[in-house]
Amino acid sequence: MNTALTLYGFPAPLQVRSLLYFFGVGFLAGVLYDLLRIVRLAASAGRRALYVFDGVFVLLFGVMIFCASMAVSWGELHFFMLAAAAVGFLVYYTALDGLVRRVTDRAVAVLRRAGRVVFRVFSLPVRIFVLFFAGIGSFLSFLLKKINIFIKKVLQKVFHIMYNISKMYPISGRIGKSRRRTGTAPNEKR
Repeated sequence: MNTALTLYGFPAPLQVRSLLYFFGVGFLAGVLYDLLRIVRLAASAGRRALYVFDGVFVLLFGVMIFCASMAVSWGELHFFMLAAAAVGFLVYYTALDGLVRRVTDRAVAVLRRAGRVVFRVFSLPVRIFVLFFAGIGSFLSFLLKKINIFIKKVLQKVFHIMYNISKMYPISGRIGKSRRRTGTAPNEKR
């Protein structure tokens, strides 16, 4: 006869093992939350980033719980397992909160400085490219303005010459002015 204590069809040694296992999963979830917190604070301190990273944490924590339940209890998930994970998470934060905050704040400051340096290094070719083409654009704009002024002056001289020539040598048979004076329609005979 088997003398192992079972509760809800779950042997007691397996319950203790799964309790400790889920306590460790909760503790690791606290570490994961701090790692995501570092990335979130280094990337952005906005509310939208908070929601996104909390959503990512919940998804990853769910995957951790699922994998742990598959490994320990063949996919069965009991309340005491979730409670053990929550206690592990809370123990991590109550025991290591002050130390972790100091370290993560320094890590965030280092990551922000490193991010600025990396951004400067990678944005330098882009800035050079933009400045080069901005210089070409301003030169072309200057050149087009000068060409426009030159064309206006040349055309004014040409029109002035044409106007003077038309006054010196009038073209006979201008249709437009004579019909306007008489008031007759183009198809009408005079």
